[in-house]
Amino acid sequence: MAIIVLLLGLMGLLYVSYNRDQQYQGEIQDLRQKLADKDNQLQILRSQIRQMPSPPDTSWETRPDTALR
Repeated sequence: MAIIVLLLGLMGLLYVSYNRDQQYQGEIQDLRQKLADKDNQLQILRSQIRQMPSPPDTSWETRPDTALR
């Protein structure tokens, strides 16, 4: 009788362990998906930054005689 109770307890522990493992696997998959999405967003932003033209340097256009007035 004690062996049956111990086996039932062991089966219960294995069941709980299996369910937690499945839950953790699902959470890991969700985190990987979110991380991949954020990485894609970061790549898009980096490509947009590289494509933006830099503003022209207008300091070379200032004449010395007008700068002192």
